Amino acid sequence: MADVLLDRGLSADHVIGLDLEIRQAGQPDTVRSLSWSGDASTPVGLSFASVVGQVLDLTLSLHLHSTQTGGSLAYATGEQWLTGAAAQFDGQLTVSAVPEPESYAMLLAGLGLVGLIARRR
Repeated sequence: MADVLLDRGLSADHVIGLDLEIRQAGQPDTVRSLSWSGDASTPVGLSFASVVGQVLDLTLSLHLHSTQTGGSLAYATGEQWLTGAAAQFDGQLTVSAVPEPESYAMLLAGLGLVGLIARRR
């Protein structure tokens, strides 16, 4: 299970939009996508099934709307402070398998048996 989480710690008077698309490398079909918009007090998360051993392409865009005034910065409702910022990783993200604890237990048991056999000889 993989998670994508956005947590900026902003107050509720900020509105954040987030768009995320995940595709298998070289494939036009989207494996999973997320479009979200809401105040910053709401956590954003995305979970998806196993994609172990696959190379993924990610495209992420983020925009922030704010009514907060601070120092010399003032934002009006609906003003796009950051929009269309995108990053794409082509063929560079490979999801690796993580062994389960049972696999480690079987490995240690097998090594113990090999050690016992070697000791008896």
